[in-house]
Amino acid sequence: MSCTLRFPSVNDEPSPHTAYRLLELPPSLLAEIESRSSDLKLCIKGNKSDDAVLCTPNTTYAIRSVVLSNTEVVATSPRCSSSWGIEANLDHTEVPPDGDVVIRDQLREILELVPIMPKLERIDSLLRGDEVLLGTELLDRDEPQSLQPKRRRLTYDRAKGVLRPLSLGTLSDLLQKILILIVAGSYSPSGVPLDQLLQELHDEHAIIPELTDQVVRWFGTVSQGSSESSWHCDIGGVVRQIGLGLLSHHKDIPIEEPVFVENWKSVVGDSFEKEVNIAQLKGWFLSSDSLPGATSSISPKLQYFPSSALPCAPAARFSDLFLTRPIWRSDVLEPYLGGIAKDGKERDKLLLKFCRVVVDEEGCKWYSARAKY
Repeated sequence: MSCTLRFPSVNDEPSPHTAYRLLELPPSLLAEIESRSSDLKLCIKGNKSDDAVLCTPNTTYAIRSVVLSNTEVVATSPRCSSSWGIEANLDHTEVPPDGDVVIRDQLREILELVPIMPKLERIDSLLRGDEVLLGTELLDRDEPQSLQPKRRRLTYDRAKGVLRPLSLGTLSDLLQKILILIVAGSYSPSGVPLDQLLQELHDEHAIIPELTDQVVRWFGTVSQGSSESSWHCDIGGVVRQIGLGLLSHHKDIPIEEPVFVENWKSVVGDSFEKEVNIAQLKGWFLSSDSLPGATSSISPKLQYFPSSALPCAPAARFSDLFLTRPIWRSDVLEPYLGGIAKDGKERDKLLLKFCRVVVDEEGCKWYSARAKY
C-alpha cells in the first residue's frame, strides 16, 4: 500500500495540538493500566528546579529523554481526527483509507520511565516545626481557639485533615503509656479493648483519641466486634519503636550497649522485656565493634545514626557516609543504601560506582570511597 506523506497546507484544518511527546511505558505499568479500572491515577510531579517524576499510587518513575536513531512523525488524515506515529521509513505502517497523511509533528526523542526510590525528604522540611507534643499541645477540639497552639499549617489537597509529624521521642512516650495501660488492665495484647484504651489515655494523659487511634493502627490491626473494637497489638513492633526513641537521645554521646539494653528493658517493663533485641535496630546506629581492629574484650558503644537523616541522592549519601567513617563493613553499610536502591542489583551497581572493596582474611568485605571526601 502506498500513500502520500506531506506537511500541512493552508487548506488543512489546524491541528489541536502544537507539540507531541512519546512516552514509553514499562511492561509492569502497562499491565497495571490494562488490568485496572479507570480510577488509576498517574501524576507528573516536581518543582521548577526538580527533574520531573511520574507517580502512581505505589511507584515513582524518573522521566528520561532518549534520542531516537530514526525520526518519527505524528501524522493524521485530513478527513480524520485520528493520529498515527510513523517511523521515517514507513515500514509496516497502517495508513488511512485515502492514502493521504499529513505530518503534524516530528519527534527525535522518546521519554522513558525508570523506577526510582521516592524522594520524601521534602516532606520533613515542610512539616518541620509542627511536631505533636504530648500534653498541653494536644487540646480537645472543644477548647477555645485562643488556647490552641499557634503553628504553621500545611495544606495538601489529597490529605485528610492537617498533617503533623510525631517525633521519635513523642511516639516512644505514647507507646510506653500504652504498654503500661495494657499491663495495668490485664489486657491480652491480641485483644486490647480499643475504646477503653482511647478513653483511659484521654482521661489520664489528655491525649486526644484521634491521635491514639492513628498510632495503634501503625502497630497492629483493629477489628470491629459486636460491641466494641479490638486491637491486636504488634508487641515486637511497639518495643522496637520504643528502643528507637531511647536510641535517638544518643546522637552525639554514644552509650555502652549493655547499659542501653538494660535501660530499654526497664522502660518496656518485665512483661515485655523478652522482646528486646538489639538486632531489631540494625540500620539505625553505629557500633564501635564494627570498626577495623575492634576487640571483643571491650563493651561496644552505640551511636544513633539513622538512614533517614542522610541525603536521597546517591552521590551525596555516599559522601556523607564516608565523611562519617572512612571504611565500612559490608553488613553495616548495606542497610544505609535501602533508601536509594530499589533492589540488590541496583545496590551492587552503586557500590561498584562509589566504593572500593577489600576482603579481609576472614572473608569479610570492607568498603572505602573511590573519591576523596
